[in-house]
Amino acid sequence: MTRHQTCSEGRSVKEYIVEPNLEFSTVLGFLLMAGTYVLIHYVFNTGFRFLKSPLELLKAGLLILAIVPLHEIIHAVVILMRRGRPRVGVKIKYKVLILAVYVASFQPLRRNSAIFVLLTPLLALNFVFLFLLVILSPFRTEIAVLIAANTGASVWDIISSFQLLKFPSSSLILDEGARLRVFVNEKFA
Repeated sequence: MTRHQTCSEGRSVKEYIVEPNLEFSTVLGFLLMAGTYVLIHYVFNTGFRFLKSPLELLKAGLLILAIVPLHEIIHAVVILMRRGRPRVGVKIKYKVLILAVYVASFQPLRRNSAIFVLLTPLLALNFVFLFLLVILSPFRTEIAVLIAANTGASVWDIISSFQLLKFPSSSLILDEGARLRVFVNEKFA
């Protein structure tokens, strides 16, 4: 979707909407989560202990759920570092029962800052978890679940980041939670 606007200085601004499909992102996220865990298993021999008992399966489920607030807190911290004001929201899709918690900024950010906000939880958490995976061998299965869950939870962020790369770095990005509003100065469009 494209719309023309005129800003206060009289310049023309084009507005675009970037809205990765939430259902596709969710399915791809689960597939990526499973694939990531299997890859970590083959590299680090983590095992599938969580499949041996209901209690272990419950623990894995709780670890997966624990990633969501941690992931979103990192988004909020990075927004604050970029001088933004974070806000929290929930997107619910009833057709396929998707509940997506998100942190977004009240103010638009430059494109590169927006991409930084989107990708930091994936890169920072997985870096820390990989380090812990190497040094805390008794907890390899649990840490592998955390890496897989964070990777799966980052799919929407990754897709959005790639779509934002189509726009000039001077673009302003307003994160609305389930979609991104992109403002491009017409002389750069």
